[in-house]
Amino acid sequence: MFRSRNFLLLFISLWIAVCFIFLKPTLAQNASNTGAIVGAVKDQTGAVILGASVKVRNLSTNLTRTVESKEQGLYLFSELVPGIYEITVNADGFEPKIEKVALSLGTTALVDLNLLVSGAQYEEQVIVESTLVNKNKTESSTNIDNRVITSLPINQRNFLEFALITARVTRDALPSQGSITTSGLSINGQSARNNNLTIDGVNNNSFAGGGTLSIFSQEAVQEFQVVTDSFSAEVGRSTAGTINIITKSGGNDLHGNLFFFSRNNDLSARNAFTTINPEFRQYQFGSTLGGALKKDKIFFFGAFERLSVKQNNIVTISDQTIASLNSQGFFQKNGPIPFSVSATTALAKLDWVVSAKDTINIRYNGGFSYDGAIERFGALIGDTNGSQQRVKDNAITFSNNYFSSNFVNETRFVFSRRNRSAFPIGNQPNVVITAPEGMVISGQNIILPQFTRERTFQIINNTSLSYKKHIVKFGIDNIFTGTLPGSFGEQFSGGVYNFSPINFTALTGIPNLPTFTGLEAFDPSLRSPAQKTFLAFLSTNPGNIFPGFPKNLALANLPLPSLFLQGFGDNTSKVSGNFFAAFIQDEFKPKSNLTLKAGLRYDITRVSFIPNNNGNFSPRLAFSYQPKRFSNLSFTGAYGLFFGRPIGAYSGFVESYATGLKVLVLPPPFSTIPLILADKRFPKSTQLPQGVNFVPQLSLTVQADKEFRNTYSQQANLKMNLFSLSNTIISAEYTFVRGLKLVASRDINPIVRPVTNDPIGSFIKGRIDPSKGSVFELESAYDSSYNALTLAVTRSIRNKLTLLASYTYSKAIDNTSDFNPTIAETNNSLKIGDERGLSLQDIRNRFVFSQVLDTDFLTHRLLKNFQITSIITLESGKPYNLLAGVDLDSSGDLPPRDRPLGIGRNTGILPSFANVDLRLSRKIKFKENFSIQTNLEVFNLFNKVNISEIDRTFPPDAQGNFNLPKQDNGRYVAPRERFRGAFAPRQLQLGLKVSF
Repeated sequence: MFRSRNFLLLFISLWIAVCFIFLKPTLAQNASNTGAIVGAVKDQTGAVILGASVKVRNLSTNLTRTVESKEQGLYLFSELVPGIYEITVNADGFEPKIEKVALSLGTTALVDLNLLVSGAQYEEQVIVESTLVNKNKTESSTNIDNRVITSLPINQRNFLEFALITARVTRDALPSQGSITTSGLSINGQSARNNNLTIDGVNNNSFAGGGTLSIFSQEAVQEFQVVTDSFSAEVGRSTAGTINIITKSGGNDLHGNLFFFSRNNDLSARNAFTTINPEFRQYQFGSTLGGALKKDKIFFFGAFERLSVKQNNIVTISDQTIASLNSQGFFQKNGPIPFSVSATTALAKLDWVVSAKDTINIRYNGGFSYDGAIERFGALIGDTNGSQQRVKDNAITFSNNYFSSNFVNETRFVFSRRNRSAFPIGNQPNVVITAPEGMVISGQNIILPQFTRERTFQIINNTSLSYKKHIVKFGIDNIFTGTLPGSFGEQFSGGVYNFSPINFTALTGIPNLPTFTGLEAFDPSLRSPAQKTFLAFLSTNPGNIFPGFPKNLALANLPLPSLFLQGFGDNTSKVSGNFFAAFIQDEFKPKSNLTLKAGLRYDITRVSFIPNNNGNFSPRLAFSYQPKRFSNLSFTGAYGLFFGRPIGAYSGFVESYATGLKVLVLPPPFSTIPLILADKRFPKSTQLPQGVNFVPQLSLTVQADKEFRNTYSQQANLKMNLFSLSNTIISAEYTFVRGLKLVASRDINPIVRPVTNDPIGSFIKGRIDPSKGSVFELESAYDSSYNALTLAVTRSIRNKLTLLASYTYSKAIDNTSDFNPTIAETNNSLKIGDERGLSLQDIRNRFVFSQVLDTDFLTHRLLKNFQITSIITLESGKPYNLLAGVDLDSSGDLPPRDRPLGIGRNTGILPSFANVDLRLSRKIKFKENFSIQTNLEVFNLFNKVNISEIDRTFPPDAQGNFNLPKQDNGRYVAPRERFRGAFAPRQLQLGLKVSF
């Protein structure tokens, strides 16, 4: 009998073999929001024909454009929306010729038109795939067309997840960021905050955290393109990659559909970390409709979709720790904890063909969502640390394209509005405990509640000119974005306690004093008689050990936090950003087999509370070369600079402290005092509590470095493509990305002279600047590097098979994970050089395979009309950072992020990841334009337990020794007994779609 791993490998091998043997496939390219058709008009002898009339017609809308063949018989149609086009050429003395081409997003279809003399007969025409012949491509990109989008299995129908079938695109490895969420996609090992997502060529990025605004039904997507590096000068504000999305439009024929998808726990396997199969219900339904209001002139398209989910997260905090939390009045539970998610999206689009040279497009899209777990909980994080979020996104766009024979001008405008509220589930102080099972978190999240009103305007104007062998494009782009008055984000207002192991001998310098584990420090009932006796003595004689500490506190019966924080002040904010860019780019062919692309971009940013800079120039150069002796080979290469932009969270944090937010910090044993108050904290207020004096040294603040600069990356790649068959491309690519001026925050004023036996003295006298407390400074002083070798195969046969497979061997290194210091986990804030290590985004080996197979080519009627699709992902383990759970160097960490024994950052390694998603569907046609399709989808087909959470905390014992995991090649392998959470188990989904 096969073991599960052997069976998985056998399945993968057989399935890939079937797809390669039976059929042959396609590739998509480039980085524009449209496409182009180019070629030469010649006669039978190969002589060029000048002055031939070449007309292109969109078969869906009948929009036509006409040009004449010029020098060398060349013709060009640029800025064409993706779709199927008919090309008609007429020349005196020659028989008219018609060709058809399926034009994909960002591709250039090379269609040479060879004419026969009048009276001759052409062979039967076929539809040419633009993605198969684009040998002049310089960018590294992958097109996800509509057939793939509507066919592959995908969780919750979020089409952006299809980007994961692209080489060098991985799921973000950072912990969930909740209200300052990322895009969720790491490209080339870079931060998931540094991508650029556009819809129909305009901005769809959140200013607050670098994530995305609401998207819409995948039924409304015509196709999208993932550009991983070396994109053109037209595209900016991204140091990682860019994703271009094109929405559907209506045509002369009326089309639409109705769909419904469902899954539940009765069709799902049990989560590995619970003994029951908790409730899980998910429903998705919606519809689309598109057609013409006036034939050949005015077209409409609309889409609606609704998602409703009831599910559970599994909290794996131990029964002992749960009992301790409840006994001390911090109420929490473990096991399955229910929550719900819902989302409604809508899109409406109008296309108006004003004339053959002028078109106007107007689009509205809205997203309205509720998430009962936006701040993550589960594993060792209790649901009381979670949040309920409601979001309303609305956007309206306008675009105008004007064409002439060698001139195209496009103007685009978007206005988007986001209202977001996030409120805590728990209202008790936040508690962090170094417990036996790991670092347990419960109680009100430190950055909640929040309310944001965000507004964004963008205007773009681009012009394309074609002259002889040159295609020149230039333009300007301006985004103004910001939050309106009334926005707020509270910080530490609910109070935060940290309970880590306490060694009173180390704390006071007095030998033979007792030590306390984190849980013993929190729960008095777990303390030994000796521990209680010592605390009773300390209560009556505190001045003998801790000068200034009040007498007669019942320390033996109180929790002993190692730290307490609480914020007071006005948390309202109004931050803004203005981002201007201009670019020019020239693509030209000095030789028939050589294409050069040179571009220059200029960006300037202005963000409130962040120091200004003088703007950034980013040159970019790329080439594509095809050896004449080897026509099936092409070589491409590129190098360039790519600048990002600051996000609103930077200025929001800085503004809060600049306008009066005060965060009190109490070290032990003074951190015990708030526990005797009514709510186990000071009253929530915008003012300091009465009788509490603000001591600057017992505080926390945030500021921006005066030398703050924009993040940027250097990107270089070299690629070889082998066009082995007319529909197969095999490629090998080397990619280098160097991230520079990355943003992170660190405490620039830690305790460097701890005072033995006097914690308050350490905080007041022991810092670099004794007049201040902890100062977290946002700095653009960090960097990263990424090297990768990618092997990929793409094959396609129109309406039969699409296949994409890639293997990437890579290494990602950095010295920070995020600007959020609780995620960056700096061991020593004054020794940033010690933080250089493997990135959390490092996946040394990654294989991803996706395919869409239609059985219409089979002759047996019982086997026809089926579609089989799959996504297979295999990844080596990601790094994890080992923590000691205590402030080993007495630097006043908030909370302590020291690593045991001073080991390197991210030196642990998690288990590998393997997943197979499969979909089987069958379409039954009743009439030419009416069909019913049934679907069965299986996610995590082999029910592989893919670990998502582990206990990373390894505190010292009473003697100061650390019990670390075993090492493999110098990396600490996560022990099985430390596993705390897993990705979703096997789930089945049933679906029905009616199309007309």
